[in-house]
Amino acid sequence: MGRLVAESRAILTENVQDFIPLVREAAARGDCHYGVAFTSPRSMPRSTGTIGLYVERLDALLREHAAEDALADRVSWLTPE
Repeated sequence: MGRLVAESRAILTENVQDFIPLVREAAARGDCHYGVAFTSPRSMPRSTGTIGLYVERLDALLREHAAEDALADRVSWLTPE
């Protein structure tokens, strides 16, 4: 997550197994991150047919948290609804 922090970037991933421990380790050290958004291949499978859904859900997340640092230290889940 070092490069993400250095570039003030949030990440969207299905990789809960690797990223949740990184988030917890950062919190334990008192370090910040710029947001992690997770998706599930079960509820939101990735395909050309779901690109619009991803854009819609990401747009909703960013509108809900519109400030530049609003996703800082936040873990979110994108869901189809």
